[in-house]
Amino acid sequence: MIALGVIALLILLAGLVITFRTGIWTQARNKEFDVSAPKPVQAHPYLFNPIFLVYLGAGLLVIVLILYFVFKYGGY
Repeated sequence: MIALGVIALLILLAGLVITFRTGIWTQARNKEFDVSAPKPVQAHPYLFNPIFLVYLGAGLLVIVLILYFVFKYGGY
């Protein structure tokens, strides 16, 4: 149970750090409302979205955890 708590805490901290980094980056841009997105974000809009990154990381951790329990307790 402690391992699951640590994993959940790491996911939350990763989301928090990425969200703060995105907020600081957004404040550093121009203060205009209708500025275009930077070229890397235009090329990969999902890659630079912190929510998608956290979902991807959480999904991978869940898959690894499931595989761990299958191989440890599955009798294979």
